[in-house]
Amino acid sequence: LKPTGEVHALDAKVTLDENAEFRHPEWDAFRGLTEMDDREKMAAEKGLQYIGLDGTVGIIANGAGLAMSTLDVVNQVGGSAANFLDIGGGANADVMAVQSILINIFGGITRGEEVAKGIVEAMGRVELRAPIVIRLDGTNAEEGRQILLDAGIPADKLQSEPTMLDAARAAVAKAK
Repeated sequence: LKPTGEVHALDAKVTLDENAEFRHPEWDAFRGLTEMDDREKMAAEKGLQYIGLDGTVGIIANGAGLAMSTLDVVNQVGGSAANFLDIGGGANADVMAVQSILINIFGGITRGEEVAKGIVEAMGRVELRAPIVIRLDGTNAEEGRQILLDAGIPADKLQSEPTMLDAARAAVAKAK
């Protein structure tokens, strides 16, 4: 605050939601000036919404509202989120270097068995350093849970929970 009563911003980070780009042609002048860390760049290249945070539980959810709710529930049970990752309507699971990973999927457009197949495939391709807890509900969720069960993945690497609260508690416990 200046003595004249004016306020000056000394630092800021501004991002433009790509869904609003058509309303802001002036934003083109700023392309290439955006500073992103490596994780944010990788997510942007894959069309994912990602924000890195300081916690220990990685969050993967389909839909920004569900992802924010998942962050709130993790906080409610005493944990802290390491990220916000919205995979949208059909992206494959992505794995981050965190203490535990909570995948919260409610299938509408996204089908539970496709999510489960993606998780099983991803777990076959990468060496996990953090256990995954998944809450899978909605369209074909039972089929998806069965696919996860039939995959024979050890419980210390992949745990399925029926509710968001139970999944958050399990992910926080595994992160400690």
